[in-house]
Amino acid sequence: MTPSARPPCYLGLDLGATNAKAALVDDDGRVVRYASLALGPGAARLAPERVAAALASCAATAVAGDWRAVAGCGVGSPGLVAGGAVAGAANLFRGAAAPVPLRALVAAELRRAAGRRVACDLVNDADAAARAEAWVGAARGARPRGGRRAAATPRRARRRAAAAPAGK
Repeated sequence: MTPSARPPCYLGLDLGATNAKAALVDDDGRVVRYASLALGPGAARLAPERVAAALASCAATAVAGDWRAVAGCGVGSPGLVAGGAVAGAANLFRGAAAPVPLRALVAAELRRAAGRRVACDLVNDADAAARAEAWVGAARGARPRGGRRAAATPRRARRRAAAAPAGK
C-alpha cells in the first residue's frame, strides 16, 4: 500500500550522471514515496530539456497524482550551480551551451505535470545533502562556527515568515 501524502510535502529531485531520483517527503522529512529513473546510455550528452523532462517524469511517479500535497521542489545537481543554472558539470550536458537554466526547465516541466506552478530551487548536490543532514539527519540541531543555524528547513522557514512583522 502506498502511503497518502498530506500537505505540506516537498519534492526532492536528485540528478546524477546515470539516473534521476525523486522523493516526496512530508513536513518532518519522512519519505512518503520514492522513484528512480535510469537516464540510459549517453546520459552525459542528453539535451537539458530531456534531462528536465526525465526529472519531471520521475517526480510524477513519486507524487502519484497527488500534486495538491506538493508545497515545493528542490533539485540537486552535480557541478557548479549558480543563479538557477548549472554552469559546468563534468558528467552532464556535454555539448550544451553553458550555463544550463536547469531550474527554469524543471519548473516548466513540473508545471506541465502538475497543472499548476510548483516552486522550484536548484542547488549543488553536495549542498542539498548538507541541507538534508541539517534538517533531518546527523547534523540536526548542530550550529556552525559563529553560532548561526545552518540552512533553513521548510518548517523553520514558515515559522520565521509567520513571526516576521508585516511588510518584511
